[in-house]
Amino acid sequence: MKNNTNLAYVCLLLTFFLWGSVYVASKLMMDSVPIFVIACIRPVIAVLMLGFISRRHLRVAIDRADLKYLFIIGFLGYYATPLLNFVGIKLSGAAMASLINSLNPVMITIVAMLILREKMTRLKLLCLILALGGALIVSSGAGSRGAAVGILFVLASVISWSFASTFLRKLTPKYGAMIITLYGMLISLIFHIPSAAITIISAGGIQISPLNWALLIYLGLFGTAAAHTLWSKSLSLLPASTCSLFYPLQAVFAVILGFFLLDEHIGLSFAFGALLIVADIVLNFVDMRRQQRANLTLHAPH
Repeated sequence: MKNNTNLAYVCLLLTFFLWGSVYVASKLMMDSVPIFVIACIRPVIAVLMLGFISRRHLRVAIDRADLKYLFIIGFLGYYATPLLNFVGIKLSGAAMASLINSLNPVMITIVAMLILREKMTRLKLLCLILALGGALIVSSGAGSRGAAVGILFVLASVISWSFASTFLRKLTPKYGAMIITLYGMLISLIFHIPSAAITIISAGGIQISPLNWALLIYLGLFGTAAAHTLWSKSLSLLPASTCSLFYPLQAVFAVILGFFLLDEHIGLSFAFGALLIVADIVLNFVDMRRQQRANLTLHAPH
């Protein structure tokens, strides 16, 4: 149990570092590559990678009763969410988008309580408050307000991903993180490919520079395939509401990478916000250890 918990924490840290890097990589290419094309190429590359890695497990049969959940994961999680998020980033800016995305912990917890019947403890509520407060401070010191329309798109992506993550929690313990991620992305291509094709035809064709191809490959291999597999693995080891508490780290990593790669400024607001986020993670870790000790005591021989 202890090893699984530690593995889950490592997976979560890597997940949000990779997702944080997506903001920077996307920002570097959005002015020259259409959003629908970026959103499509990412899962295409990811599917090729995941299909090769998990080729021995592709014969796993999905129960008919679970197909509807898999379709929801594919459409909401791997099609609608990144597309809505990219539009939001373009319209409102990366900093504001990362701020709005920090609402994921609250939304995932609410959805998990409604669908998975996960309990909300006082300590988890405190962690959520710290996480949101830290992300708010970090993001407010990192960029501009952005457009109201862009904010609405990012909010829609938050709601979409929260439902997808909750259904991921239902399926990953049964089929494995990589299989569900692969199948979910395959389903998303049913929608991504036509969207990208229409965009390219409407534009009369597009040209992608070598740098943008490198960024797209990075987004597909690491920002999508690796990150989503790590996220699915985390959800198979810990409750969805617990995993969601780490979401504000995405904003922290995005700002750090933006500082080094995009010359964005990091001020005192970042330091204070990061401190709140670290406190959130420490409290969550203490709560998990307390629950482990309680379970060991409960199952100990008398």
